[in-house]
Amino acid sequence: MATVVVGCGGAEEESAAEASACVPGSTQACLRTDPCEGVQACLADGSGYGECECNGGGGTAGSGGTAGGGGTAGGGGTAGGGGTAGSGGTAGGSAGSAGTAGSGGTAGSGGTAGSSGSSGGGISGDPGRCDDTVLPANAEFCDQDCSAQPVQLHCANADLGEIESCCVLVTPPSADKRLARSPDVKEYSGSGSPSLGCFEPGGYPKKVNSGEGDTSSVTLKGVVRAFSGGCDLKGVTIEVYEVLRTGDPATDGNLGELVGAAHTTTANSPEVRESDDDCTANDEVVVNRAFTYADVPMNTELVVLTYGQSWRELYTYNLFITAGDPNLNAQSRVYTTDVQALMEGDFNLIPQVAIGAPISTGNGAIFGEVHDCGNVRLQNAVVETSGSRRAMVYFNDNEENPMPENGRQTTGKTSIFSALDVRPGFNRLTAVGLLEEDNQSIPVTLGYYDVRVFPDSVTSVTLRGLQPHQVP
Repeated sequence: MATVVVGCGGAEEESAAEASACVPGSTQACLRTDPCEGVQACLADGSGYGECECNGGGGTAGSGGTAGGGGTAGGGGTAGGGGTAGSGGTAGGSAGSAGTAGSGGTAGSGGTAGSSGSSGGGISGDPGRCDDTVLPANAEFCDQDCSAQPVQLHCANADLGEIESCCVLVTPPSADKRLARSPDVKEYSGSGSPSLGCFEPGGYPKKVNSGEGDTSSVTLKGVVRAFSGGCDLKGVTIEVYEVLRTGDPATDGNLGELVGAAHTTTANSPEVRESDDDCTANDEVVVNRAFTYADVPMNTELVVLTYGQSWRELYTYNLFITAGDPNLNAQSRVYTTDVQALMEGDFNLIPQVAIGAPISTGNGAIFGEVHDCGNVRLQNAVVETSGSRRAMVYFNDNEENPMPENGRQTTGKTSIFSALDVRPGFNRLTAVGLLEEDNQSIPVTLGYYDVRVFPDSVTSVTLRGLQPHQVP
């Protein structure tokens, strides 16, 4: 991913990062992806907002209508009373039909049973689907029975015309914002139409379940680079873990077994120097550090963790090494990849620039890019998360110094996005876009990835097509 340069961080920046997340006692509307509508109040210590206090929100499943009561026996020629109408389901359940009136002078005929209430919250007849939402044209690879997924689909929040991409609701871009490759960037560039064939059944990659097949070891070699600020990448510890997949949102995406041995860069690590105007105290040069990390298994879903005394925890998902990967040298068994580190002060500096507020204590952020099946950056994609977040921001087109751009609603040339102030825990990230077909805009999905957000940390993931372990 392109480096997000926002400066090396000074005392003034650190002061801004340490500001309170909110004013004690103040309130705000619940985050969009909360399972209800209402308000949440700032905690007494100003560290963040509490749980959402619902105002009723979306309905739960409507209860079945109550059977109409039988008409009472006709007394002295009085007609038997009609059956009681079945009660409607809560929030959207339809009312049961009224019972039929009893005939005069005889026992009233039994009331017709009330019809069962329809499910609340806009659930359609299809399992795990929402009413009035649009499925992408290429979403066959997604299991649309979202009730069987670790992600929770909040149909109560669904708006007419929203795109349901792999069990996440996404607001579509405007019709004139159609997907395009980035042809004039230094990294991950390409021309022509977006490559989305890997999402079609005939173009799926060969299915490989994580931990199966050839799991022999390779050696990672590359460079540690700054995610944003930082002028010398020494003191960065690298650890590689298997990703734990349980299907339970309480644990799915957690760190599994550590593979290989942790590696820490030092002042003696090989230097890879690059110009950086922000590193004025270092002759406008950033010193990246080369690394080597052995005993990493192939065909295994992995996450890379970087951290250190001056570096905030950064978890990078979507590393899955296959025999056909262009970064793998089959003879030397070396896999070439760079890793990133996040300077401590930038954890709150970036959201301060983007939304004017730091990340609430205990929350985190998700950064990444959107690529197509050919690993080329895509413009005009819309990204969404399944979990609660305060804001989704997109970065400008300056590859040398990408920054959040106010008002941008889709990815730009760098394809960089960020979900800010995200609650910790399981999170599914997806992206959608529009393709032109017969002068119409056709919605398509750009894939998904299941990650985990850790407290006071950053999660990084780049969507780059359908992965072997995601093939149905």
